[in-house]
Amino acid sequence: MLRHPFSIVTAVAPLFAVALALGGCAVEPETTADADESAEDDLTAASNTGFFQVTRRDARRCAAPGCGGYFVARVNAAKTRCADGTYAAECYVSALDFNTSGLSGSAQNEATDFLANGDGIVKGAFKALGAPNAGIASFSVKEVWKGATGATAGGSFYRLADSGIRCVTTPCPTLKASKLNSAKVYDATGYALDKTTPKASAAAIAEATTAAATANGFLIATKTAVPNNNALVATEFYTRFAPTTLGRTCGTRGGTICSSDEYCSYSQAAACGTFDAGGSCTKKPQACTALYQPVCGCDGRTYGNACSAANQGISVKATGACP
Repeated sequence: MLRHPFSIVTAVAPLFAVALALGGCAVEPETTADADESAEDDLTAASNTGFFQVTRRDARRCAAPGCGGYFVARVNAAKTRCADGTYAAECYVSALDFNTSGLSGSAQNEATDFLANGDGIVKGAFKALGAPNAGIASFSVKEVWKGATGATAGGSFYRLADSGIRCVTTPCPTLKASKLNSAKVYDATGYALDKTTPKASAAAIAEATTAAATANGFLIATKTAVPNNNALVATEFYTRFAPTTLGRTCGTRGGTICSSDEYCSYSQAAACGTFDAGGSCTKKPQACTALYQPVCGCDGRTYGNACSAANQGISVKATGACP
C-alpha cells in the first residue's frame, strides 16, 4: 500500500509541555528532487539524504529481474530519479539488497515484509544491474526505519533529534527538525506521538522519546507547519530497525555485523581477531569510571581503562599502555 508523506504528531515531553496551535497551518510544499540527487546523497549516519519508501510490490508476471521486484519513491519529492536517469512518481527495483545494512537474514526477511506493506522507510541508493542506462537496478539498503503503528502517514518527513540547546525558560528549541532529502533544518520545541490512527503504544512512544535525545533521533511525518517553533504532531513515526545481535559471533568471515549500540568484543586470547578468531557482540557501556587502569586497545591506542575502550567499541589487546 502506498503511504503518503507524513504529518508530525508527537507526545509532548513533560519537561516542555507546549500548547499546540495547529489551526490553519499549511504544510511546506513538496519539491521535485534535484537532477543529480543520487550523486549527492550522503549515506552516513545522521545525514538526512537518501531516504525512500517502498510503495508496493511488483505484481507483474515476466522474467526476473524485469518483473517481480518492488517500486520505491523518494520521500518529500513529487518525482524520483530512477536508475536510468528518468523521473517518475515511483521507480522499479528488482530487489532490496541488504548487504550493507548489517541486518541478519531473519531480520532482512522481517524488514522486507513491513517495508513492502508501506510501513517503513529505507535509506540507501539505486544499484544498477548491468549497463547504467539499462533501467534495471536493485536498491542497496543502508538503514531501515520501522513505522510505529502502520498508520497512513500524511504531511512531510523529518528527522527529529536533539539540538544540543538547553534553556532555563520555555518554550525551548531543544530539538531540530531536519527535512529528509533536504538541507532544511528547523527549531522544534516538542512533539506529540499519541495522536496517530491507530494510536501508538506506550512502548513505541518511549522508544522514540529515548531516540530523540540522540543525534540520530527518530523519523516523523507531520502536517504541522514547519518552521513554527512549535510541537510537531505525528501522523506516523519511525525508529531505527536494528534487532539486537547481542552474544552472536562476530569478527570472522561470515560472522555477524554487530548492532550500532554493540561492538565486537574479543578475548585477549583471540588477539583482536588474528587468524580469523571470533569475538562476540557486546553492548557498549554508556558510562565509565575515571579510574586509571590503562589498557592497549585493538586499534593500537591507549585507553584509561577497559570500560573506556569498550565505550568506543574497541576490545582490549593487552593490559597496560600501548608501547
